[in-house]
Amino acid sequence: DNLSAAFNAVNYLIQRGHHRIACVTGPEDLAICQYRRQGYLQALQRHNLTLNPYFITRGDFTFKSGIAAAEHLLTLTPPPDAIFCHNDRMALGVMYRAKQLGIVIPRQLSVIGFDDIEESQYADPPLTTVAQPRVAQGEAAISLLITLMEGKPLINRSYLLETELILRQSTR
Repeated sequence: DNLSAAFNAVNYLIQRGHHRIACVTGPEDLAICQYRRQGYLQALQRHNLTLNPYFITRGDFTFKSGIAAAEHLLTLTPPPDAIFCHNDRMALGVMYRAKQLGIVIPRQLSVIGFDDIEESQYADPPLTTVAQPRVAQGEAAISLLITLMEGKPLINRSYLLETELILRQSTR
């Protein structure tokens, strides 16, 4: 459930006192990115926070695009006080560039990623992220494949699986 996961991540930032929250999206044509962006926007709306259009920047899920996003976002006046990224690699790029600029994470900037890749736990500081239920995703995919191979009709065309916000030290 990408929408709810993004909503919960941004809502967490808002509950921690952040009001200038940026979003580094993935490719616009991917449905998961559309849902994650919608969750970000809904969390801002729920708390009556004004959307700054300059706080939304697009990446391509790479570390380099996270660096580029940080270049843009952290030179704005005022800059965001938190950044929600659509994946961990971009979040790690944001953290890398922020540190180069002398920004202390999480004291001056909180960062949240998405996917809970292994490198996230070893970042400095360790990255707060959204973990997806990979085993359940695999099981659902296998079940669908078997159903299709047996020629049976698909009863469910979509599955919403719960995610978990993994709290680490990149957020205050």
